[in-house]
Amino acid sequence: MGCAQSSPCVPMFRSKLSAQEQRNTDTTRKETNETNNKTVPCIVVYVTVTNKEAGKKLAESILKARLAAFVNAVPEVKCYLENRGEIQTYYEELLIIKTKESLLEALTEHVKANLGYTLPEVVALPITGGYTPHVDLIKVRTRD
Repeated sequence: MGCAQSSPCVPMFRSKLSAQEQRNTDTTRKETNETNNKTVPCIVVYVTVTNKEAGKKLAESILKARLAAFVNAVPEVKCYLENRGEIQTYYEELLIIKTKESLLEALTEHVKANLGYTLPEVVALPITGGYTPHVDLIKVRTRD
């Protein structure tokens, strides 16, 4: 049974939290309105990498630096682009990174330093809602 059915995943996920993370999440949840998720400005950042190995290495370094709370990897994303009048296609791995808005600049610098691309793809979107306990973990699991 996968995480698409969120009920079975929540207890498993909660059990992996440290006692301190659980206290911080509970405190944060009490301080915020359950319906507006305005605890801290959070974002989802899309970063593409050339392959699975590069994605794993970058995801692990981002998490170790506490620049994000969660990183999802989507393999074999087919990319299309126009270059000099021709449509080109290729495959990349997409990292979906959840972090605080205040860490975007540091995350971008980390991606640039660790990928070595001239023009890395780093695109941020605001998180405007979601399941409050999950969104609150972004604050708990990232650095200040």
